[in-house]
Amino acid sequence: MGISAETLANWERDKTKPVPPEFKQVVTFLGQDPSPEPKTLAERVKAKQRSLGASLAQIARYLGRDPGSLRRYLDGTWHISSIRQDALEAFLNTEDTVLSGVLSLKRQR
Repeated sequence: MGISAETLANWERDKTKPVPPEFKQVVTFLGQDPSPEPKTLAERVKAKQRSLGASLAQIARYLGRDPGSLRRYLDGTWHISSIRQDALEAFLNTEDTVLSGVLSLKRQR
């Protein structure tokens, strides 16, 4: 998977968790996402983030949003409008192959 034995050991001991690009490699290696089925909007975004191997900042930029704002919507600090919710739902329902442009966006602010 292109990771060190130490990194894997840290994951197994719950000291760290894989970042999205690493998690995508885990899913590829296993042939499935070992995470529980996502239920909330935030969990669904995290699942999409893992499947794409993208950062939250890249997803926010793809949606034309500020990464901090998207984070606040997902953690419940801010209420998401129905228009923004619809755009996010459309993103979540889009095949990963169509969303390949997400990875070309800047990862950090």
